[in-house]
Amino acid sequence: MDILSHGLMGAAAGELGHKRRVLWPFLFGALPDVFQALALYPFVGYVHGRAWLIPEHADWSGFRGAYPLASAIWEAPHSLFFLLLCIVPLVLKLRLPRSCIAAYGLHLLVDVFTHSGEWSAAPFWPLSWKLEGYWDPWKAPPEQIALCVGLSALLWLGLWWGRRFRATGAGENGQGEA
Repeated sequence: MDILSHGLMGAAAGELGHKRRVLWPFLFGALPDVFQALALYPFVGYVHGRAWLIPEHADWSGFRGAYPLASAIWEAPHSLFFLLLCIVPLVLKLRLPRSCIAAYGLHLLVDVFTHSGEWSAAPFWPLSWKLEGYWDPWKAPPEQIALCVGLSALLWLGLWWGRRFRATGAGENGQGEA
């Protein structure tokens, strides 16, 4: 799934949190993919001599096997061990909203179902056990990515609107508080 959809799902997790802050959960929802966007994508583009260091879909084929250390940049932050050993202590130490942990975990959960083939999820990395999802986001046409972003935005906006609707008391008698 794309980084923006993950961020929006993180924001939705923030809406469900105690203090309902969404910026930090948005960032933590996107965080596992930030590592690959800043380091892995340019590396793959460089290896294949791509303009602007932007890899094409075919460039990823066989990448995990050919560059295991570089692929660890993607694998490590997508591991439950990373969540438990790095993200949870960081959130607690910095006193960030605990919904950041949920947002990060939601990213990992969604990736289990939405990654297949070369980048199927390895939630227990460095153990090599992988789960095969039903979709290959690297092959997704722009319309499918737009659909994912749109549905994620609707989820967040629905929770945001519902929370505000309930806060005004409009849900009780349809009138709101006068």
